[in-house]
Amino acid sequence: MATMWDDPATYPYFIPLIWQGDGPNPSPGYSTRGSMYGVSGIPHCQWNGSQNYIGGGTSTLPAYINLYNSISNENSPAEMTLELNTNAQGQLAFLLDVALTDDITTTNNQIVYVLTHDWEPGQMPDYFASVILYEQEPFDLTSTGQTGSYEYAFDMAANWDLSKMKAVAMIQTFSGNHKVHQAAITDFTGLLPMFTSNVTEGPASLGVQFTSNSFPITGIDSWEWDFDGDGTFDSTSENPYHLYDTVGTYDVTLRIGVAGEYEETTVEDYITVNDGSNISGDLSGIWSSVYNPYVITDDVEISEFDYLMILPGVQINFATDNLFTIKGQLIADASSNVEEPIIFTSDDGWEGLKFSNTQTDNQIKNCHFSNSNVSAITIENDSYVDIIGNVFTENSSSATGAAIDVSSSDNVFISQNIIANNTSSNLTGGIACINSSVEISNNIIVNNSGTYGAFSLKNGSDALLVNNTITNNESTNPSPYLFFIFNAMPTIKNCILIDTGTMFFAPFGDPDVTYTCITGGFTGEG
Repeated sequence: MATMWDDPATYPYFIPLIWQGDGPNPSPGYSTRGSMYGVSGIPHCQWNGSQNYIGGGTSTLPAYINLYNSISNENSPAEMTLELNTNAQGQLAFLLDVALTDDITTTNNQIVYVLTHDWEPGQMPDYFASVILYEQEPFDLTSTGQTGSYEYAFDMAANWDLSKMKAVAMIQTFSGNHKVHQAAITDFTGLLPMFTSNVTEGPASLGVQFTSNSFPITGIDSWEWDFDGDGTFDSTSENPYHLYDTVGTYDVTLRIGVAGEYEETTVEDYITVNDGSNISGDLSGIWSSVYNPYVITDDVEISEFDYLMILPGVQINFATDNLFTIKGQLIADASSNVEEPIIFTSDDGWEGLKFSNTQTDNQIKNCHFSNSNVSAITIENDSYVDIIGNVFTENSSSATGAAIDVSSSDNVFISQNIIANNTSSNLTGGIACINSSVEISNNIIVNNSGTYGAFSLKNGSDALLVNNTITNNESTNPSPYLFFIFNAMPTIKNCILIDTGTMFFAPFGDPDVTYTCITGGFTGEG
């Protein structure tokens, strides 16, 4: 029914207002309007203020249509022109012009201002016109030919979306039968420059993706951006990206143009670029060793569609138990300068890097990971990550791989790493995979300890291990094993496997081992 009644082509004189009494978005004026109309049961539908229909069932829609047809044939004594625009003070406002075409003889007449909001998809489908603002003021025009202009300004609530809002103004008597003499409805009608960004604060160089949320939604001819408050427009893109490489605070201005008319807005101190000594929240941009060390004081995240590049020589120190989540893209690549690795560490233990559902090309190269207490790198939910030429040492975990833990992700390449002296109390000090057929090649995996010394491969983790040296890893299990293989069929080729305990604990698993130097020997070619 909401879709039908929300169609102005079918019902051009219908203005829906839904008052919610409870739920997540209760309406202001619910009790006032309910008392005015003597509401005692719901659904209660009031038509033109003076007629009602109560209840539901198969007869409801025909009754509504009959009421609509009857009321829409009445002549109104007023003409109204309504805008939802900005006023001279820059506030959002109802701007209403009224001209009387006949006398109004009722008393206690009011102009009623109502904002409605479509709460779909949070509430659907019948909350397309929920009342979110309700105000009124006396209306003093009574005689034919009189005119008046009226304004009501308001502030936007944080959870309102202007693109889903409509403004309604009506002239109604609050005496007698509460008849509505005239009403008007409109979307936002003016020029309103508005913008958001992926981040507003962070260390240099801070990468800020600006997004114009300006009105009108369509038809804007130009966008002009001043990123640093110097009075010069720096970009004419609709949604530009800007890199702030100097510590400081910055005003941001957006000017939009439509058919030769312009409006602009300036947000003072919108961007804050700091020196990297107190980092939390969302990350974006480029980090260089100029601002060493970068100190992470709370959990941080690269959000979907955002990007962070970390250059050679950067040192990152995490406060206790902080996690670095990547849902966008991380390029931490120091492969161009072997003598200047990127350092990820903590004085008191941190929770590592966590790649989650990121299908961009993430690169971890020539980085040193230490003192993580969960997993130095966790990869999950079909994430794409290359881990090449890194050092993992002195990391620990309980039930995950202390160095690298991969879950439900096949597009992972682990190569040329040194994984040494990591420990796990309940799994493996090296690499753990669940439902992940990854490639692991040319790594040195030594001196790690855990229930299973070096590897855990479970639940379809048909990994390919090529040219790895895996030696002197300690299994703390009463019956020691280097590998735990469960419901998986890994391929091990041209590797060196040296261990004092049993090599494989492989219930429901069958490793294919060829051309490999292995303690105690193993069935296979080579």
